[in-house]
Amino acid sequence: MNSLPRTPNRRRKIVNDDKIDIPELMRHDEFFQAFMEESIEPIWCFEPDKPFSIDLPEDEQFDLFYNAYLKENNKAYSQVVGYERREDLLGMRIIEIMPPSIPENTAAIKQIIRAGYNLRDFVTVESYKEKKFIFLNNISGIIKDGQLLRVWGTSRDITAQKAAEDKLCEAELRYRTVADFTYDWETWENSDGSYNYVSPSFERITGYPVQQLVNSPELINEIIVPDDLTAWKEHHQAAHDRHETAEIQFRIRTKNGQIRWIEHMCQPVYNDQGEYLGMRASNRNITKRKMAEEEIFSSEERFRSLIEQSPMPIEILSLDGKILQSNPE
Repeated sequence: MNSLPRTPNRRRKIVNDDKIDIPELMRHDEFFQAFMEESIEPIWCFEPDKPFSIDLPEDEQFDLFYNAYLKENNKAYSQVVGYERREDLLGMRIIEIMPPSIPENTAAIKQIIRAGYNLRDFVTVESYKEKKFIFLNNISGIIKDGQLLRVWGTSRDITAQKAAEDKLCEAELRYRTVADFTYDWETWENSDGSYNYVSPSFERITGYPVQQLVNSPELINEIIVPDDLTAWKEHHQAAHDRHETAEIQFRIRTKNGQIRWIEHMCQPVYNDQGEYLGMRASNRNITKRKMAEEEIFSSEERFRSLIEQSPMPIEILSLDGKILQSNPE
């Protein structure tokens, strides 16, 4: 690779008014060129048709900067966006690469302007050969006497990552849509006892806001009636220790003082690698069922008492004539 030519013209270009134009020097320095070419990270430089004041109104800067053209880029940049030669990209304008019809792009340009053309970790949606790319970028502006000369930057292709994130978000939305509208109180408890998810039905059943349980997981122990608390704690500990499906019934006292029966069923949650992620639980309000069971039991007791205390002989027979119940008489 050739070293920097020592000519008066070249020296005047790099040294102006006894000030060294460092970016210009870097652009021609053999070490910088080697770094550019060997870097696995896309590197680029955009330059406006002519320098403009960074004190102009934002709208004017927006139009001028959006029309800046690609003056320099490295091999990694061209390879990422599907071009064999980096020279094939030179001259492309930002407005061609970053369609202004995409809100993320116009927002990014405004961010850059407001940050004085020095910004890190901003996202752009770019188009090359009708293929969409999503980049995470850093940009550094070269400003002289209040005029923007050019901007240098680096990009990282996060298209696949964003697609995976979007897919995960869609899955989470589907899960939450189902979970949020289930009638039972659903939870996902992490292995450390914190809650990853609590369904809105928690408030309908207990009277307490969901966020109160999320912020204070010990609230569950406070609302379980004392007579059932020991059994609940033993179940809870065993479920996490053994990673087994289990169930239990217990009573809670709601925020307004009512006693409600809860049927709790839980099972372990694992990720694709088999790592334990906690317990998924469904809690159903079975108060009415319990009251009905108690009423039936009470009726049976009253009926049995009447039979046993009757002074008259009483026998209850099955359809085939077998004695099912009789009193002492």
